[in-house]
Amino acid sequence: ETFLVHRREDLDKPENEGLEGCRNFYFNPETDIKLGVWHILPRNLVNSETFTNEPEWFEKSLSSAGQPIIIYFHGTTGTRALEYRIGLYKLFQNLNYHVICCDYRGFGDSTRVIPNKNDVVKDSVKFYEFVKVKGAINEF
Repeated sequence: ETFLVHRREDLDKPENEGLEGCRNFYFNPETDIKLGVWHILPRNLVNSETFTNEPEWFEKSLSSAGQPIIIYFHGTTGTRALEYRIGLYKLFQNLNYHVICCDYRGFGDSTRVIPNKNDVVKDSVKFYEFVKVKGAINEF
C-alpha cells in the first residue's frame, strides 16, 4: 500500500523543524479520520511575557489577540513540514499572523487513507468551521 508521504518528519514535534511558538494537534473531521495540524503563533505573542506552551493558551490567543488567522492547506505534495512551507510560516509569523496548517487525509501524520476530492473538500470546510469558532472569525 502506498501513501502520500515522501519523508517522515517528527510532525508531532514542530520545534524539531525550527518552529518556535508552534503546537501540534489533531482535528477529527469524521469519527475515524484525523488530520495533523500545526498552530503557529504570531511573533509578538511568542515574545510576550504571558506566553506559555499550553494548548489552552494557544486556543485563547486565537480569539483574544485580534490578529489575522491564515488557514494554510498545502496542496497535494508532501507534508506541512516541507522546508519552503516552513519558511512561509515563519514569514507570516514575523508579520504577526496566526498560521494554522494541516495535512490532508493520507498525508503526513493524518489518517492513512487514499484521499479523494469530495472528502478533502468536506474536511477543509469542517476545519474552516472549527477555526472560525475558535477564533471567533467574522465573515465579510
